[in-house]
Amino acid sequence: MYMITEEEARNELDFSGVIGILKKAFTDLADGKASTSPRTRTYGERFVLSTMPAVITSLGVAGAKIYSATEGKVSFKVLVFRTSDAEPLAIIDANYLGQIRTGALAAMASTLFVREEDPDIGIIGSGFQAESNLMAHASVFHPGMVRVYSRNYDNAVKFSRRMKEKLGLEVKAEKTPEEVSLNSRIISTVTSSRHAILRPEMMPERFHLNLVGSNIMGNREVSPEVIEKSDLVCVEHLEQAMQESTEVADYISSNGAGKVIELKDAVKTGQEATRSVFKSMGNGIEDVAAAWYLLKKKNLIS
Repeated sequence: MYMITEEEARNELDFSGVIGILKKAFTDLADGKASTSPRTRTYGERFVLSTMPAVITSLGVAGAKIYSATEGKVSFKVLVFRTSDAEPLAIIDANYLGQIRTGALAAMASTLFVREEDPDIGIIGSGFQAESNLMAHASVFHPGMVRVYSRNYDNAVKFSRRMKEKLGLEVKAEKTPEEVSLNSRIISTVTSSRHAILRPEMMPERFHLNLVGSNIMGNREVSPEVIEKSDLVCVEHLEQAMQESTEVADYISSNGAGKVIELKDAVKTGQEATRSVFKSMGNGIEDVAAAWYLLKKKNLIS
């Protein structure tokens, strides 16, 4: 069994490749060639163990992301098995893998609903997941202006400088979230906010919104009216969304699931939408697919 380190993952994983394998994984999920389940959290005293399983028959792998958290410390691993003989194949340190697949998934979703090649992009948040989100979008679009907002303006300024240097893009730090949202075609909220950051009057006429923040019920990044204003709401896994997304669960409870679709169906059909929302929570199929891609690049799997 192979042991793959964080350094090896950083050396091998790239956004365009991860975006491609995620699209295949969700296509296979739609075609019945893969399966996945919601996250399970098991609690102990000041400790939680989370498991996120998936089987991707088309790639010949099954596995799970498993991570533990206690008193501010988190450890991420992905365990991969071969489906041909049920043998364990690899254990992968998965902090960076999780970071890159989260950004890649949002960017892949954006390509399903936005047809412009050079959209203006807005980022709410300035942490490492915000960086990967912008880097992933830059790998599939040619962004016009990029705007970023953080509760700490100095952090937004530092983010803009880092990303200008990394990507060669025009990145502007803004002092209010509406300066970002009102001037962006694609908006990604990448925060741990417990209260709505965006409200309907802060949204442009046309938008694609990636909600990439919390997967803890009770937190929210946008008000209920933003979801109601949208034409389409896309989720990775409907059952999981009802367990982990306040925005989606509240909307469906009040309005039904008529305009809510799963990502596997969006990947199959693909459609431009005037006002679309994608709620990302993180699902095991993404980690197992990214793990397969990493092992493939290292020539450890056929």
